[in-house]
Amino acid sequence: MGEQTGRDQQEPSGPDVPPAPAPDPASAAGGGPSQPSGPVYGRVTRFGVPGAPAPSARPPAPGASPSWAPWTPGPAPWTPPAPLPPGWTGPPDVGWSAPPGPVPGWPAPLPGWPAHARPRPRWRRDQYARWGSRVLGDLVDHAPAYVALVLQLLAYLPLYAGLLRGDVDAEPRWGLLVGGLALNLVAIGWNLWNRWICGGRTGQSLGRRLTGTRLLSQVDGRPVGTLNAFLRDLLHVLDGFAWIGYLWPLWDEERQTFADKIIETVVVRTVDERPVGWS
Repeated sequence: MGEQTGRDQQEPSGPDVPPAPAPDPASAAGGGPSQPSGPVYGRVTRFGVPGAPAPSARPPAPGASPSWAPWTPGPAPWTPPAPLPPGWTGPPDVGWSAPPGPVPGWPAPLPGWPAHARPRPRWRRDQYARWGSRVLGDLVDHAPAYVALVLQLLAYLPLYAGLLRGDVDAEPRWGLLVGGLALNLVAIGWNLWNRWICGGRTGQSLGRRLTGTRLLSQVDGRPVGTLNAFLRDLLHVLDGFAWIGYLWPLWDEERQTFADKIIETVVVRTVDERPVGWS
């Protein structure tokens, strides 16, 4: 009875208090951060209590960008310029401009620089060939064709006369007819060599050489070449309609036929054939 009374006096009266948890041996031995003693609500991560900063993390300075800002590309890497063509030199850093046009009497530009084209040539009206000189030159150039035409007319003349008299047995003169056809083939070969090859390359056929005229391009003042000389003669068909195209040089400012205007050619006098302003 006495022991029971003494035991009651030693024990405190009041609610039961749970015992304090024992410290973690690993934390005490390693010196790591102490774990919370009370209950923890939420997901516990490897960095500790949710919401608590990591032991080594520091708050960012005011105005500093966070470490998770998106990456932006830097400037493009420098690449060396392409090598210059042979004969070129790099332009100076200050005050460089394109080279001026060529000066009369100076050598041609260096390789690689564009050539400066001359202006479109112009001739005075008195420099163009006169209409009579052009007609005479064409008669000389087409002499074989004209002779062949005369032979063919003479060959068919008896046939036409016999038909007019009612003679159905009339025949042409076969000798003249064959000679005219053969001369036509000669005239075609003569035109090929005289007017298209020689006349296209040099500007002068036999007829133009005898009359002192030359066929030149209205674009650059040079001979027109074989192809353009052939096309020009082919386009004379347009001049043959009522002979208007052949008569056009009589009042035209540049004394051109229709074929000349299409191919852009002029016929000038060789005594003064240099365009105005050309040296």
